[in-house]
Amino acid sequence: MEHQDLFPVIFSNKNTRKKLPTETVAKNVQANSNRPTSIKVKEDEEGDILAIPKFSREFIQEVIQKRVAKGWKQKDLANQLKIQDTIINQFEKGSLNYDGKLVDKIKRVLGNDFTQNIKKE
Repeated sequence: MEHQDLFPVIFSNKNTRKKLPTETVAKNVQANSNRPTSIKVKEDEEGDILAIPKFSREFIQEVIQKRVAKGWKQKDLANQLKIQDTIINQFEKGSLNYDGKLVDKIKRVLGNDFTQNIKKE
């Protein structure tokens, strides 16, 4: 049976394995400024930090009014948009960053007649 590649398999107990030294590192520690953080920041050509765009409060209020006028809860709107209800919650609190795809979905479901600016400048 030369066509088979048979290699010996060695089973060992967990206790006989060599334990390699491990290092514990704290996540998102700002003590050492040379370490990269997990936050992504947009910069312009000069290297100045730009603010991450958010939804305007007026637009959020208008979406809430249209949602309530239809008699929907946040969960109902999320089901219509085919997204998680936590995203609608974050959107209505104002903590969600601007997302053009979400705006398109909202306009498709609630109508395209929004009068307020969508982005906060």
